[in-house]
Amino acid sequence: GLASYMYAGVYWNLGVCIFVSWFIALAFFEHFCQYQHWFNRYEALFDFSWRNAVKVIVASIFVGLFWGALELFFALFKVLGIPFFDEIFNTRYFIYPATTVAFGLGLSLYTAKEEALSEFKRAILQVLGWLLPLISLILLAFIITLPFKGLSTLWGTGYATGLMLGLLGLSVFLLNTAFQDGRQIHYPAWLLKLTNAGLLTMPIYSLLCIYAVYLRVHQHGWTSDRVWAACLVAMMAIYSVGYAFAAIKSFNVQHGWMQLTKTINVYAALVLIAMLILINSPVLNPTRIGVQSQVARLLNGEVKVEKFDYDYLRFKGGMYGNDALGEMLSNKQHPELKNYAQAALDATNQSYYSRPVKKLESVQAFQAQFTVYPKGTVLEPAFYETLLADRKSGTLYLECLAGMDEKNSDCRLLAIDLNGDNVAEVIAFNPYANRVYTKEATGWKYVGDTRLAGYADGEQKDEAAILESGGYEVVKPEWNSLKLGNETFTVERR
Repeated sequence: GLASYMYAGVYWNLGVCIFVSWFIALAFFEHFCQYQHWFNRYEALFDFSWRNAVKVIVASIFVGLFWGALELFFALFKVLGIPFFDEIFNTRYFIYPATTVAFGLGLSLYTAKEEALSEFKRAILQVLGWLLPLISLILLAFIITLPFKGLSTLWGTGYATGLMLGLLGLSVFLLNTAFQDGRQIHYPAWLLKLTNAGLLTMPIYSLLCIYAVYLRVHQHGWTSDRVWAACLVAMMAIYSVGYAFAAIKSFNVQHGWMQLTKTINVYAALVLIAMLILINSPVLNPTRIGVQSQVARLLNGEVKVEKFDYDYLRFKGGMYGNDALGEMLSNKQHPELKNYAQAALDATNQSYYSRPVKKLESVQAFQAQFTVYPKGTVLEPAFYETLLADRKSGTLYLECLAGMDEKNSDCRLLAIDLNGDNVAEVIAFNPYANRVYTKEATGWKYVGDTRLAGYADGEQKDEAAILESGGYEVVKPEWNSLKLGNETFTVERR
């Protein structure tokens, strides 16, 4: 239902936070039980944490193989026409307890073979640790190249922040596989210097990530996703600054390299636990912060009433978002919000179709919303009747008609012959899919959507400006279609 949809993401985030917090805290509890102190022996903390990680991995593999064997068993009997086992055992009443028991058995396997698995763990760490110099080289190479390409190229990708965070996370992981419990891999002196130089660039990456989050928040406000991103960036910044400082302290040290890593890891782990607790409390709740930020932008006029994403409040804002929509119903300073808020509250599925739209019952009022290209082209009323009928039936949604007033909008139509029959088709432009209509003997008919064939180099110009200037043409396909019998196959270039 709607409630389960709305809170599925909340439950998932809470579950992940609980697991991560439990996993980190478990090493400290084990340390306290054995030494009556929380973290004075880093070697023990390292051993506890990596041993627990191996336990979880071994148990997860065991659970995967367990269910793989069962699914094979179910499938074989189903082939024989006996679906009994599949119907009985593929229910929550069997899945939950069986998975729990299998996971427990997987954990016990580690205890039975702890000595062998411990050697395997150390061997894996040794192998992974030799990837740290490569990552350090990548860190250096990117930072050296960046000034020549500029930040605009970096931000133009739309996913550079995620890539940099991934690189920082991998650097943190590989540094710990190389440093281990203080008895680090013995790199040659020149590799140590290369590694230290790479670690020194980590704060620069953190600053770039902080700047990227700042730009996004400054332009579009906070959302729950951006709060999570900011917390992740903050944690990476702590590790980055700490490791860079440790690299400076040990730049000319070969024995006892990066010993400050012990202190940094302990306190960073404690900070992470505290952050996960705060982010799941009202103090730093991402949903609350996101809703308050977006509503403030709406009320301050930073976002137009008709352009605001009310579905975000309804379906991603939890109780905070729905409370905000309820307040909009009785907001006397902004009475224009009432219809939008009510439409969002009435919606049961997240969709743009739930947004309030212009009524436009008459063909004349509907036709007045469109600008037709080439300029001067007049389309017959029958076309608008077809378009209006599709809209009323719910098969057509035009983003340009979202709004409550009946003033002219930015809807655009292009009349152009697409199939070479000397009769112009009509393209109705939409941000999500441009709809193509053609005239047949029985009248106008919707025949399909346009799809982007490839990505051009450089920044795309404004659509309206291109239509105004006439910068469009019909392009024949580079590859003709293949017809086998009554089936037609088109070639989609990769």
